[in-house]
Amino acid sequence: MFDIGLPELLLIGVVVLLLFGPEKLPEIARSLGKGMQKVKQAQMQFQNELNSVKEEMKVQEDDIVEDPINEMKKNVIKNVDDIKKNLRNLNKN
Repeated sequence: MFDIGLPELLLIGVVVLLLFGPEKLPEIARSLGKGMQKVKQAQMQFQNELNSVKEEMKVQEDDIVEDPINEMKKNVIKNVDDIKKNLRNLNKN
């Protein structure tokens, strides 16, 4: 993700150790772990919300496509029924 290798991590560790001392190191590591956990949870929540919106849009898209098709189908059936009715009336006369 950040393209950080072992040498960079060691350098960061040494700098943190020099700045904060060995007593604060576990507390800092714990805080970083909690922060990473919160970031991961936020990412998962965002992904779930995105998937939900995507699914909603898919349903709406299907409705938009199917409604005109169903309307056309009804019109065709009505027209065919009207033609059949007119043909029957012609046959009676």
